[in-house]
Amino acid sequence: MKKLVLLAAAALTVVACKKDKNEDNPTPPQPEKPVEVPAGFIKQTIFTQAGVSTETTTYNVENNVLKGWTVTNNYGTVTHSLSYEGKNLKTYNYQDGARAVNEEYTFIYQDNKLTKITSTSNGQTDTFIVTTDSQGRITSKINTGIGNNFNADTWTVTFQYDTNSLKVVNTKDGTATYTYTYNNGNVTKIETINYQRLEENFEYDTIVVNELNNQYILLANLARLNIRGHQDVKFGTDQDLFVKQSKNIVNKFTPYSYEITKNGNKPTKIVKRDVTGAPISTLEYKY
Repeated sequence: MKKLVLLAAAALTVVACKKDKNEDNPTPPQPEKPVEVPAGFIKQTIFTQAGVSTETTTYNVENNVLKGWTVTNNYGTVTHSLSYEGKNLKTYNYQDGARAVNEEYTFIYQDNKLTKITSTSNGQTDTFIVTTDSQGRITSKINTGIGNNFNADTWTVTFQYDTNSLKVVNTKDGTATYTYTYNNGNVTKIETINYQRLEENFEYDTIVVNELNNQYILLANLARLNIRGHQDVKFGTDQDLFVKQSKNIVNKFTPYSYEITKNGNKPTKIVKRDVTGAPISTLEYKY
């Protein structure tokens, strides 16, 4: 009996020692990683207009993380490069060889919240103040103009989110208001109030998934928003930066229609047609 008691005590001692050892050497937390792209992500898109290939975009993905994309057209090549710190976008480099432009955007965080975006070009740095909501979405981007060189004019862009809507007010070059209506993650209507009122409506193929609905692409575009020389980042039409971030692919934007060829939920070819049905442009997807 005494022997059994001693064995039991010894066993408890071993368990206690193992527990103490585990407490002294806890499993370290796993570092946060950038959000991965979907499996089988797009490798390339080819945009053709008037029967001539005008623009090819090639995406760079490493270990399922988007590292950038390269756009080649009749004017030359523009390279977009992303780097991360944990799950956060840390830098975005925009390089346009034809225009001799090399811009480095740096995203500055405090307590894991984005507070500033800086833009550096030719040794000069401009700073833009950013606020975000509890979900990390940008609620304002402000250019005070103080200390800035290439972007010395003052302006503010605000973003007000609701369950199924987004209101954007942009004070650059006057005040323009854009009100977005959403349905299941898709922009279905944009009301623009600028010098006049304009309403644009969109319909979607809800089977086809928009793989370019990517938070890092959106943030890179918001970094370039209102920056001199980046008129391609715009509000309104089917090229609107939020329409391009919709969950699905547009198949109608009055007066245009879009003929979508797909493989499952992936688009392989989109033909944009005018009101008569004549083709305007073609966008092909390579995987």
